[in-house]
Amino acid sequence: MGDLVHALGIQWSALMAQMVNFAILIFVLARFVYKPILKVIDERRAMVEKSVETAREIDQFKERVDQDRLVILRKADEEAGQMLEKAAQNAEALRTEIEKAAHAHAAQIMKKGMEQLDVERARVAKEMQSKLAHAIVLSAEKILRREFSKEDQESFEKELKENLPALTA
Repeated sequence: MGDLVHALGIQWSALMAQMVNFAILIFVLARFVYKPILKVIDERRAMVEKSVETAREIDQFKERVDQDRLVILRKADEEAGQMLEKAAQNAEALRTEIEKAAHAHAAQIMKKGMEQLDVERARVAKEMQSKLAHAIVLSAEKILRREFSKEDQESFEKELKENLPALTA
């Protein structure tokens, strides 16, 4: 084996020096390059994990907000429906109230009209009574003048004036 090492041109002193140099290089690289790189990688990994966790929390928050929004929208729809229903009920009640007021007003107008009609009827009846009485008196006067004496006429006329309103009432 010694010949083989010599035939290859390997020198033990140079090989040892290179091994020591290589060990020093590995130590220096491990201490000053590899550890800081691993530290940066770990920090970035932690940042990425934190970002992923934050994104997950944001997604969960977004889902909760969406659910809350849906609940609020449903509630608003229900309230709007209730408000519309209440408005419809109020409108129906108002319509009924207006109809009742209109019927009452119409009945009142009808009652006033009937009263006025009764008053007018009574006035016309009195007027007719008066005219009829006057016509009867004139007719009776003409008949009496032709048939009776003046004294009979006056007594009949007096009696007629006294009893005629009672007879026509």
